[in-house]
Amino acid sequence: MTERGFSHIGLSTLDLDKTKDFYENVLGFKAVRCDTIKVKEGGQIRHIFFDTGHDQLMAFMEAREVPGIPMTPALAGAAAAKKG
Repeated sequence: MTERGFSHIGLSTLDLDKTKDFYENVLGFKAVRCDTIKVKEGGQIRHIFFDTGHDQLMAFMEAREVPGIPMTPALAGAAAAKKG
């Protein structure tokens, strides 16, 4: 049987610091890369990868002051409802 898996999974978060704390201190995953990406239109995206084992990674992104990306859960829900 062929082994299957993934290279990485990317998810968004509204609070990267809390996400990092949970994945490192509760689940025990090690952060292997952290980046801050400047967005041409304004703002930045903080990005972190966790090693989840078996050559697989989990990535989280947090947008800060990026035009068009909601900053709070209420705004994120409203934006999703507006598109639907």
